[in-house]
Order: sequence, then C-alpha cells, then structure tokens
Amino acid sequence: MARSSKNNAWNEVVAIILLGVGTLLFLALISYNPKDLPSWVPWSYLSPPNKPAQNFIGPFGAILASVFYYLIGAASYFLAGVFLFFGAMKLFHANVRLIARNNEVLGTVKTDSRGYARFDAGLKRGEGGLAPAVLVAETGDGDYAFLDLATGAFDLTDRGVKGRIAPGPIDAFAYTDRGVYRAGEQVHLTRTELSLLELLVRNPGKLLTQELLLREVWGPEYGTESNYLRVYVGQLRKKLGDDAAHPRLILTEPGIGYRWIAGEEEPSRGP
Repeated sequence: MARSSKNNAWNEVVAIILLGVGTLLFLALISYNPKDLPSWVPWSYLSPPNKPAQNFIGPFGAILASVFYYLIGAASYFLAGVFLFFGAMKLFHANVRLIARNNEVLGTVKTDSRGYARFDAGLKRGEGGLAPAVLVAETGDGDYAFLDLATGAFDLTDRGVKGRIAPGPIDAFAYTDRGVYRAGEQVHLTRTELSLLELLVRNPGKLLTQELLLREVWGPEYGTESNYLRVYVGQLRKKLGDDAAHPRLILTEPGIGYRWIAGEEEPSRGP
C-alpha cells in the first residue's frame, strides 16, 4: 500500500515539531531552578533572579518548566518522553520502492508511524512491463528486505507442512421465498411447509413444542391441532428425503414436538 509525498512531508514536519518540543521541555525540566524565574512572573517568590539564568533554555525554560511542574508535577518528564517517542516514530521511516517487471521504479514512499506504506492505487494496475513485480524496503541503517509480487505463495508441502485437511463434500439445504434447494436438485414447498421448515432450521437441536409450532406457523388461534403437524412434517420428510424411522433432519419427540438435528452424529432425545 502507499501514501503520497505530500503526506510524507507533513509527517516529517510534525515529527520535527514533536522532537523539538520534547527536547526543549526535557532540557527545561532537568535544569529547572526557581531562582531563574523572572521577577515579573506572578508565582516568582525569589528576587532578584539569577543572572544569567542557569536553566539550559534560559528564563523561558524556567517559566516553561515551572508551569508543567505546577500542572502535572513529575509527570512532566513522562510528557517530554511522549513527545520525543512519537516524534522519532514519525521521523525514522523505512523507504519502500515499488518496482515493475521492466525494473522501472513505479513509486517510492516512506512508512508511517505504524510501519505502513501506501502507494497510489493506479500504480498497482500496470500491465506488461509496467506490472508491479517487487517491493523493496530499506532503512537508514542499511537494513534491506524485499517481497516478490510475481510469484505465488510458498509451497512447503515437501517439508511436511500441509496445513489443515481440506473438508469433504456435505449435503446442504437452502431455503428462499420461492423454495428449498437440496444439493443436486430443487425441492418445491408450499408456503406453510416453508414456514415450518424455516422455524425448525433457525433453532437447530432445540425442542420446539407442538403448541409453539402451531402458533408460529398457523397463527395465535391454533395450539391443539397436532394432526396438522403430523401431516406437514410427513410431507417435509418426504420432499427432503428424510426417514422418520432413522431421521437425519427432523426428529420427533412423541407427544411433545420436533427438533432439527441436521449435522448431529446421533439424534438426541429429551429437552
């Protein structure tokens, strides 16, 4: 990824400001002496002040240090360290070059404070000789690394590294507003059958009572018409290829209700 030279320049300006402020504050703090405060400063209680001031930054440093000591005390040193740290992080980047197949340098950027380098999107769309081929990163200390963009990922199977076993084929059921689809074929359902199946599938493994199913599918005025459920569950089993004696999809809990068990190794009974 990449970033514009304008952003790079702005980052360097911010880095220099942070380093400058951090350095001034640190020097002012370590050489602070109350006697350096000018007499016109309201909180100065010593007169006359030191001449010349012993503070490394002079009277301004004494005033600066006294203000921070008054506001946050010893935490002033931590604040100075924060300024210095983030200034250094923004200033000391790695140079990253994007090189094409014909060895032309498509772009050069610097990493940001998080180590990211952002290139303009158009540079990655080149074709032929201008297609991106290599990323090269260099630091001021001479460290060097590159990433080949033209080759595939590493194949380590010859070293015993094979990764996870690829999953085998599975039966899948999908339902939409127009029907239910089973692997390899289309299953046509009525609106009531689809509503019943949808309610079961959305509650896998959960026992749904007859009263709940009737109320949710047929309406709040239903609740005792268990014969409706027997008929429609039987139709669903037939269309989905499920066997009531050895169920893989819909398990009957006699006198109680039904549960969706697709994917379970063994049908479980009981709530």
